[in-house]
Amino acid sequence: MGIGILPEIGPLQAAGARWANGVEADDKCRTSLQDIFAVGDCASHRNPHADGALIRLESVQKAADMARTAAECIIGPGRPYGNAPWFWSNQYDLKIQTIGLSMGHDATVVRGDMATGHFSIVYLREGRVIALDCVNSAKDYVHGKALVMARAMIPRDQLAAADMPLKTLLSN
Repeated sequence: MGIGILPEIGPLQAAGARWANGVEADDKCRTSLQDIFAVGDCASHRNPHADGALIRLESVQKAADMARTAAECIIGPGRPYGNAPWFWSNQYDLKIQTIGLSMGHDATVVRGDMATGHFSIVYLREGRVIALDCVNSAKDYVHGKALVMARAMIPRDQLAAADMPLKTLLSN
């Protein structure tokens, strides 16, 4: 069960923090308030995998990654947060894994056979791999992450060839 969909940011709003669908945080998780950081579901941020759009993602991994970024920035210069979003869900006999953000895609490529319940959908924007939805295709998910991070341009026929491991496509 999921409870709640709106971030609880009232105290930060009252203190004057900038907000838009969450408390705005920069790439080091700092808010517009001095020495105040925001991480996790309440934080909206400009994500490089969304072409710099201000987004808020509800994800355990995002919360952990942003917390690590904030902690590093508190104790030193730190690295900017810019991880590729990823999600997973087990639904009975289906293991669904997503890497990247498919918003704004202009083409898709299906790998595998949807009828068998083992397939991946590769999302492209202007020929670049921006995301994958993988159903019972853990290898595609693991190897597809490198394609998303590299914003790789791979010919569609190669992406569709389920017998060709995705890890071999980045080196081609």
